[in-house]
Amino acid sequence: MRWPGATARVLLGLTAGAIVGLSLAHWLPATAVTAVAIAQPIGKLWLSGLQMTVVPLVLSLVILGVATAS
Repeated sequence: MRWPGATARVLLGLTAGAIVGLSLAHWLPATAVTAVAIAQPIGKLWLSGLQMTVVPLVLSLVILGVATAS
């Protein structure tokens, strides 16, 4: 049996997460609130890490582009 490609795995994970999250919110709202309270700081840390990586790269590309244009 062949494993699906990376894109299919990502889409499968997103779909499974959405189904689990929506069903949890529908049938066990108190548990969903607890899950959100646990997951939200982790998500904020992840986004902050991405911003710490991407913002300096974009800024350096803009500075490099302006410097080479003149």
